[in-house]
Amino acid sequence: MNEKARSTAKKYHIERYCADYLKVLEDRDMDAVSICTLVHLHKEHVVDSCKYRKNILVEKPMARGVNGCREMVSA
Repeated sequence: MNEKARSTAKKYHIERYCADYLKVLEDRDMDAVSICTLVHLHKEHVVDSCKYRKNILVEKPMARGVNGCREMVSA
């Protein structure tokens, strides 16, 4: 983990952090995720979050096109 992440976590009293979002999704204590990444990453992050049975809030636009939205809804 880089020093910037470590110092930011310390500054804001964040107990747990990591660089790999899939590791975060594995956390059973976490019930929900907010997807605020770049639009082209939304589908991947939503589908992965569904695999871990998380409640999801995704920022708009949801995807770049209708097909991406459909894939997310069906996940």
